[in-house]
Amino acid sequence: MKPFLKYGLITAAAGIVISMITYLLGLDKTSTGEYIGYLNIIVMIAGMIMAVKEKRENELGGFIEFGQAFSTATMTVLIAAAITSVYTYLYVSVINPGFREYTMQKQIEKMEAKGMAQEQIDVAMSYTEKFMTPTMMAIFTFLGGMVVGIIIALIVAAIMKKSNPNPFSETPPVSEN
Repeated sequence: MKPFLKYGLITAAAGIVISMITYLLGLDKTSTGEYIGYLNIIVMIAGMIMAVKEKRENELGGFIEFGQAFSTATMTVLIAAAITSVYTYLYVSVINPGFREYTMQKQIEKMEAKGMAQEQIDVAMSYTEKFMTPTMMAIFTFLGGMVVGIIIALIVAAIMKKSNPNPFSETPPVSEN
């Protein structure tokens, strides 16, 4: 199995497990639950690093160029984001259908705390409702995951790259004495 596929699946599975644990413990409707969601970024970083490392060590003889590392990390996040977006759709529409209403209520509370007039809140919420469907939430999960993932993939690739000092030879360089 290709490293990007393997670690994309593992990354998605870990994110889903974190989400389900948060939901089952009732933390999804608390501020703690919001912070737990940031664990997914750490999981994503770890998945990309593991995929690039496995490709470098097992397929490329210990060396990997920036482009190869970047494409491996990006493909890892693509797999994870695609699976996570399907999960998001199921989570919002089947597993926790009250999540949408909870999220919208939190938005109203934030706007009220800022001192917005009820008319402004009503207009804002009419637009928000259009984007809070399970389908739109799944799409935004995918797009958001890809944007954040590509930025992280650039950093991972820059750190994990290891150029072959002698790319045209299969034998190590000989020192001249």
